[in-house]
Amino acid sequence: MSAALVRRGVSALPYHAGLDDAQRRRNQDAFVNERVDVVVATVAFGMGIDRSNVRYVVHAGMPNSLEHYQQEAGRAGRDGLEAECLLLWSGADYGLWKSVMERDGVPAPGALRKLGEMFSFCQDPACRHRALARYFGQEHHADCGACDVCLGEVASADGSDIIAENILRGVAELGGRFGATHVADVLTGSATERIRLLKHDKLASYATLTGSGKHDVRTWIDQLMGQGLVARTDDDYPTLVLTANGARVLRGEMSAGPLSRVAKPVKPRSAEGGRRRGEATASEATEAGHEERDLFEALRTLRRELATERGVPPYLIFSDGSLRDMARLKPASEAAFLQVKGVGEWKREAFGERFLALLRAHR
Repeated sequence: MSAALVRRGVSALPYHAGLDDAQRRRNQDAFVNERVDVVVATVAFGMGIDRSNVRYVVHAGMPNSLEHYQQEAGRAGRDGLEAECLLLWSGADYGLWKSVMERDGVPAPGALRKLGEMFSFCQDPACRHRALARYFGQEHHADCGACDVCLGEVASADGSDIIAENILRGVAELGGRFGATHVADVLTGSATERIRLLKHDKLASYATLTGSGKHDVRTWIDQLMGQGLVARTDDDYPTLVLTANGARVLRGEMSAGPLSRVAKPVKPRSAEGGRRRGEATASEATEAGHEERDLFEALRTLRRELATERGVPPYLIFSDGSLRDMARLKPASEAAFLQVKGVGEWKREAFGERFLALLRAHR
């Protein structure tokens, strides 16, 4: 993944247990000292990451517990400025973790319960902040206004129990001999040559989800897989099969209550439509705004140079908050420099001359 990012022009380095100690240390130092923008890491990238201005944490798969997720995502925005966390997941992640836990015998007590709680967090269309607060025993009544659910990017699918029942019936009618793509084709009523030749357009489940996109149906299949109602075989050409619980739901022997959590993504809003809280419109992105960002990047470069000279991490010179304030205020004198957030007499004495010189040159 790191190599793929580098090929696309992203400054990235890997960090994992397979690297030797010296290489891991060099890569971590490069990230902490802002010589590289991105570190692509396994959980081997431990607690020792001492960098307060991490702006993004991206999970390329679902962690196996909410404790892990909170610890890893919590590395973003420790300087108090805005940060973004993106979690990419699918129902297959649940099955993968479950097989890992069971491979060496009986899973540790509570491990499967924690995995189920993590999966529920991913698929439940409820405020993420409130869900985390509740899980860790804190009361948080108001929606956060910042997560995908609060921003209207995901919502409960209408008629979730009917959707789930149609998918389960489709899997049952196909006899466990076809993969998720073909199941989605049948359910959405695709008029492919293969479906016609196999006479799958005659099945009762054919076109029962014709109003839904194929991508949505695949997402719902993943969610039902995570809920233990559908499973994927381990063959070279994996197919979808009903689990015992899935069959019970179809026979009406088991409540379909949990299926109400099936969620769907919402199409991105247009530029003219709603926008995220604090997000500027095109007309608001003025020349002054671009200029301020350019100055901020120039100040970051100077901060990195000073940090290298002194052999310390850049955040010990100035925080991102201080640099932003500097770019906004554009102080022209030492007295004005002291008004910048985080600047005291010692930092004015140590760094004021060089930062003021850069600010004068920028003007």
